[in-house]
This record gives sequence, C-alpha cells and structure tokens, in this order.
Amino acid sequence: MKLLIVVPRVSTGDSVNYKYLFPLGLAYISSVLKQAKYSVDCFNTNHYEGTIDHLLGRQLAENKYDYILTGGLSTSYNQIKMITDAVHKSDHGVGLI
Repeated sequence: MKLLIVVPRVSTGDSVNYKYLFPLGLAYISSVLKQAKYSVDCFNTNHYEGTIDHLLGRQLAENKYDYILTGGLSTSYNQIKMITDAVHKSDHGVGLI
C-alpha cells in the first residue's frame, strides 16, 4: 500500500515558507508506517510555490497513492481543509485519512 503524508502550510498563501515548526505528529506517524513496511512518501507544501490544488494535482498525477494522510492542530484547520478539498477535487481515486 502506497501512502502520501501531506504537511499543511503554515499560512494560506501560495509562496514558499521555511519558517515553521515541523509537525512532529506527522513525523511519528510516518515512522510507524515505515516500520510496518508501508510505502510512505511525504509532501511538504511549505517548500513549494503554487496553489494547493495545483501542487497536489501534480503530485497525484505523477504518483499512484492508495491513501492521503494529513493533519495538524486546530489552528491549521483552513490549511488542512484546503488539502482535503484538493484531494476530493482530484479524479485519482485516492482515499483520504
């Protein structure tokens, strides 16, 4: 099973931003999944310029994933919703966790 963990942006803008605290919860989940022999990729949206729709659309078009995982604190709700909306808009038949 191939999984993609998407790290939400720290802001709702479309620019690159390296000034943030990496979400350790997603790192822990990634580590546990890898130890369980799952194929896990991580996509940090903070490191790419462009809209979430465009970035995830391109990532999903280039790779076949079974599930997309994301998450964060309640203060990141808008950024997480942008990710889930982009996954739902894509027509790649991927599940969302």
